[in-house]
Amino acid sequence: ADCVTQDSLVCQEAGLRLGARRDQNYIIQNGVITSRFPIDLEGENIREKLGIQDAPLVHHCRALTALYNVDTLVKAWKFVQEKQPEARLLLTYLKWGDDNEEELRNLVRGLGLGNSIIFYGAVPYEEMPLFHAAADVTVSVPLSDNSPSSVYESMAAQTPGVISDLPWARSAMRHEENALLVPAKDVEKIATSICRLLDDSDLAYRLASRGRETVFEFFDYEKNMGRMLEVMNEMVEEKKWGESAKRSFETTGE
Repeated sequence: ADCVTQDSLVCQEAGLRLGARRDQNYIIQNGVITSRFPIDLEGENIREKLGIQDAPLVHHCRALTALYNVDTLVKAWKFVQEKQPEARLLLTYLKWGDDNEEELRNLVRGLGLGNSIIFYGAVPYEEMPLFHAAADVTVSVPLSDNSPSSVYESMAAQTPGVISDLPWARSAMRHEENALLVPAKDVEKIATSICRLLDDSDLAYRLASRGRETVFEFFDYEKNMGRMLEVMNEMVEEKKWGESAKRSFETTGE
């Protein structure tokens, strides 16, 4: 390859271990179409639709599969409910993602969580910003991840997040600055972090504001695709220069 691009440090390091070139090796995030997240974006219609206008709302927008560790979140929710009995946990995903739904419903019933967890299901892409905006907190605690657009979108919607402390997050997230980072399998810390954001409006506002700034600064789709275009143009120009120099050498020997 004449150059290599990937959307995170995790991918870049993996590629290097597999022998990818070190020069002309770029991290260019796919990012978020930030125009979908205006500053005045509101999710009141979603709350009305769910029948929870005033209840604290925590949103999980990942597939209901083992990778995304939803069972650990459900177990953590048991402790959240003890402190925030009015709170609701909303489970959504894009297009697909109900592989473990029945298993999770059984776990919910076994823990006596009743109607406090809403299995909403798939949300159309164009509607998801409203769901992000409707939430008070976003939770994403997968066992493995890489530059997740759902997390960036929730940040663009100014929703503070509780996120797995994974390698990708350490390159973009700062604990207690733009997110709360937690060990993915630590039920107590996940529950405590959710409750902190529901209880502490100053902390929630600070993380939400800085999270939005982070996305618009580093993960704006248009900016990053502009950078991709620059890289591709540079590569084309270098190829042209190299071919021109080769032809000149073959003709003149110089």
